[in-house]
Amino acid sequence: MSETRDSVAGWHLKKSRPYRCLDYFNPRASFAGQANTLVTRFRAVQALCEAGDRTIGLTQLRNELAFHLVKMSRWWQFEFCPNTVLGVMPCLFIAYVQAHVARVVEDCSLYDLFTRQNYLHANDSGHVMLLGHETGWKTGRRTFFGVDGKKGFRVGVLGGDGLLRWTGKVFQDFPHAWLQGRLIRAQQDRDPVVTEETLHAMEEHARLRPWIQKYFHGWSDDETVQDYRALQKELEACRTVFGRVQFEPLENSFAFRMTEIAFRRRMTLADLVHEMEGTDLTHREANVIKRQARAYVATALDRMLREEKTLMLDRVISYLPRRCSRGGQSPENTP
Repeated sequence: MSETRDSVAGWHLKKSRPYRCLDYFNPRASFAGQANTLVTRFRAVQALCEAGDRTIGLTQLRNELAFHLVKMSRWWQFEFCPNTVLGVMPCLFIAYVQAHVARVVEDCSLYDLFTRQNYLHANDSGHVMLLGHETGWKTGRRTFFGVDGKKGFRVGVLGGDGLLRWTGKVFQDFPHAWLQGRLIRAQQDRDPVVTEETLHAMEEHARLRPWIQKYFHGWSDDETVQDYRALQKELEACRTVFGRVQFEPLENSFAFRMTEIAFRRRMTLADLVHEMEGTDLTHREANVIKRQARAYVATALDRMLREEKTLMLDRVISYLPRRCSRGGQSPENTP
């Protein structure tokens, strides 16, 4: 048993480093996929620590994952309860974060900016901490990103004298600031196609933000179908790749939740929708939901969970003709 635990711990020390799971400066990467992986890896490492495997490397990894959960929540601007999402009391979770930032200076500076602000001019929008930059692939123009003393994300450009100047706009999350940087470069390059696309992406991101919050705040089973329908409309309204990349995993996540509820209640997907919404799904519509749930497992869930969740999906029936439906599971399944 100890050898197995040591093997699992060694795997996490190699594979669960945040830099392997996260790409902060590429908001085109799926939010859902990154968030799910981060949460799953924290839970797994925390379980190993609680089981008695409190090596320095593993406890430091747990603390590092805790910090990046906080960082990601600031990056994408959402709140979460450690007890609800992670099964860890908030005071203990914060202790993990503080243990990490006490060891890593760069992360300490960012954490301080979003909390006590001991190291900069508190509540000063003119005092900006530089986070990084992005270079346009067409002309090599650079835009810079930072966070100011009021905890807003900022975009900066180089002036004719080569000095960095922050623009006046302030953004609540990094993806919006990133889109603004892309817009600035497109306007400087006089590229109307990219300019229009980026403006649409900004509108789509504004619609996305409440769904990101909902994703972490839990949900009511009774609202799952309603939320799924709303996300269907949001995805259909998207005009950019950016919007579709972000909304599609969220729509698929609600398809997956519907499938989980059907599994718990021993119902077909069609019967579940009929019970919640009062509408009858066709065989094809029920299969679409099942395929979306499978896509969510394959692309947005951490690979540690995929086998278990795929087996669950295999046991859920999409549709039975009304005269045959009994609201239960069956050996015969619909793919």
